[in-house]
Amino acid sequence: MTTSRILSVITRNTLYVFIFLIPVFFLPFTSEWLEFNKQYLLYATVSLGTLAWIFKVMVERTIAVKRTFLDMPLIILSIAVLAASIFSKDRVTSFFGLSGNTSWGFVPILFYLLFFFLVVQYMESERHVRRFLGFLVAGAGLSTLYYWGRVFGLADFPGVFPAWNTVQGINSRFSMLLLPPLLIGLTRLASIEPETERHHARFSSLWLGLWAGAVALSIITIVSLGYRSLMIVSAAALGLFLVSCFIRFTKVRLTLISFGFALWIIFILFAVFGTPSLLTVETPIEVSLTHSVSWQTVWSMLKEGVGRLLIGSGPNTFGYDFSAYRPVSFNENFVWSVRFNTPASEIVHQAAGVGVVGIIAWVFTGFLALGVFRLVAQSVAGAKGGKEKPRSRSIPSLFVAVGSAWLLTLALLFFIPFGTVGWVYFFGLLASLALLGELYGTHASREFVRPYSNSPQWSLAASFGAMVAIAALALLGIYLGRFYAADYLYAKGLKELAVNRSDSAMALFLRALRLNNNRYEYHIGVAQGAFKSALIESGASEPNKAKVGQLISAAVGEARRATQLSPRSAAAWETLGGVYTQVRSLTPEATQWALDAYVSALALEPNNPALYLARGLIYRDDKKTVEAKADFEKALALKRNYVPAYLILAQMAEGDKNFDQAIERAEQAAQFARGDLDVAFNLARLYFNRKQGEDLKKSESILKAILARNSSYANAHFTLGAIYEKRGDTAAALEAYKKVLELSADNQEVKDKIAALESSSEPAESE
Repeated sequence: MTTSRILSVITRNTLYVFIFLIPVFFLPFTSEWLEFNKQYLLYATVSLGTLAWIFKVMVERTIAVKRTFLDMPLIILSIAVLAASIFSKDRVTSFFGLSGNTSWGFVPILFYLLFFFLVVQYMESERHVRRFLGFLVAGAGLSTLYYWGRVFGLADFPGVFPAWNTVQGINSRFSMLLLPPLLIGLTRLASIEPETERHHARFSSLWLGLWAGAVALSIITIVSLGYRSLMIVSAAALGLFLVSCFIRFTKVRLTLISFGFALWIIFILFAVFGTPSLLTVETPIEVSLTHSVSWQTVWSMLKEGVGRLLIGSGPNTFGYDFSAYRPVSFNENFVWSVRFNTPASEIVHQAAGVGVVGIIAWVFTGFLALGVFRLVAQSVAGAKGGKEKPRSRSIPSLFVAVGSAWLLTLALLFFIPFGTVGWVYFFGLLASLALLGELYGTHASREFVRPYSNSPQWSLAASFGAMVAIAALALLGIYLGRFYAADYLYAKGLKELAVNRSDSAMALFLRALRLNNNRYEYHIGVAQGAFKSALIESGASEPNKAKVGQLISAAVGEARRATQLSPRSAAAWETLGGVYTQVRSLTPEATQWALDAYVSALALEPNNPALYLARGLIYRDDKKTVEAKADFEKALALKRNYVPAYLILAQMAEGDKNFDQAIERAEQAAQFARGDLDVAFNLARLYFNRKQGEDLKKSESILKAILARNSSYANAHFTLGAIYEKRGDTAAALEAYKKVLELSADNQEVKDKIAALESSSEPAESE
């Protein structure tokens, strides 16, 4: 083998290993185990492959690049993402991805496109494409095995990997990403290939069994999850498979076609009537944004101006758009307090991130990819008509397997947000489709070839370009390596903070900041660690006041730095407001600083009732009653079932001796929190304190209902005893107080009451 041939073989096999590993790869060393590490696996693989290609060019002294129909639209797409990242609401996030999800952004798409380039350059024949698809399906099959291991408790390792799947965390997204490999497997199984294309009969049977096992495992997994949307997409995938069988294949396995048709009908029935519970597996509840709220958020953002309409708010900035435009009706949802950084589908994410220009680039890419279908169809039709002899009888099945799987992946953009696995499948299948279009089409393969051994100008240009590319990859690798090390330290710091080792946590956070100073989450981590250390030091028997002051100053400074790095983040401003609120007793100016921070947070997230509640509490503590009540009322206007706001208003009314208003607010709170015993007790207590009309009876009724649900509720027994004592029923009062004493043996107040009641009842007993 020549050196260039060895480099090609190594790179091709690296791509095989990568497409196999990407669904199952994770590492427990970072703050996010799945996407972050999958992305770094992509970076490592693509960097090695790109360097191998550069060395191959230098060895052969020839620049040879296979060109495809899709080169220009993909370049336009990358330029659109670059422009959107430059003018983004958060440049760091748009260039490198979210801290918890680095699967999209300018740097990730750069590596996806390099991955596309490597697949096109190194998959030189249909045999290579078949192997690539085989490893893709095998990796998906291995990920389903982990899922079933989790179901049966064989892969339950909370300290190692607690997720239910290794693909994308949320099971509904994981299950939909099983569909492209499933479609590839079904299509390959349905085709009967000539004996000349089989390696050996023995190995052919083995491969057939492996394909069948992976397909069966995927189908069982999809049915076990049973999501209605999954059934709809699965039915569409099976329909695409059946159409391809009847139109494209020359020889098919009729038994498998019959099985596919029966399965298609089953998926349709499950989509309409739901999957029977006996066939499904109970998995954790999933929380994601609805499609309607996602689109509503994006439309509102695009109306900000012509610039936003054209290039969007920037990749990965949907969280900012959601904060700014979340509808008031969303506050009635049980997940109203969650700030969603990801919309319901990837197409919404793209519309928000890259605007109209980016969407046009996506549409252009899709149309050109569909054009490949037309060209290959014309080629096959011509061959069948005797105009041209087909190169291989397996051409239709292989091409349809890749084309159908890519079309399905394209359709999934409208159903789920993509992670690294989804994008690798998308660009890997797209590259395979472009490659097969070149191999099987009637047109000549397009390739740029430029030898430069006898051209000093080209030799100099090629050498300079190679050095620039190597330097760029090295520089990017250094930065990405620093980012990974920083996140590793940040993850360790979070673990230390969770067990109250705040000094150790803060030291780790500071080391992370030295490696990557651009993540506002790391600054918030330092602020949290410093504040916890300050609390621990201030609670010591002989606190070091100077140290406490330094720690508080560090906490405030780092929280402020987080808002400077991410000024459009409502979460960062809310954290800063919380830090200022906690240090008010030590720094008088912190009250106004906290108010200012919440003003900034509300400017970015005006429909969040929690922010009004937090600011209202500061006003209340600062004796600004009018402002406090206004904020609490605003919180209730945004969220009519906001129980904490009702309770605080009831407390304030009680403080003003306005028991009527206090009871009204407490009744509203109890209406929305029927299962909360503390809320019910608060209402009973207010009735007891007002003591008008039937108040004592109402209080007694509520207290008895509380005790019927929890007989150990000491406060209910105590208040019930006070009611009986008020009525003069000494025996019942004594019984209630004695039950309190059973629950709290050291309660001196109850002991005194019991002694007083027993002494007052002695004369009556002697008579």
